[in-house]
Amino acid sequence: MAERIRERIAALSIDVCGKRLSVSTSIGVASRAGIRNMSLEELLQAADRAMYRAKNEGRNRTAADNVVERIT
Repeated sequence: MAERIRERIAALSIDVCGKRLSVSTSIGVASRAGIRNMSLEELLQAADRAMYRAKNEGRNRTAADNVVERIT
């Protein structure tokens, strides 16, 4: 889903003062599915880490934080 959103944003072309500009985004994704004692704050921190990883890997990307690997 995040990748489809990123692709649709990348396909946008916005007119600004007569110039066509492209748009890009970096999206971080995290899930707490199957993890019992994870707070909403921890979930948001995981998504934030994933977003910054996407930016650091070249921007205009999606990345997911593998919360399960960090917990086990």
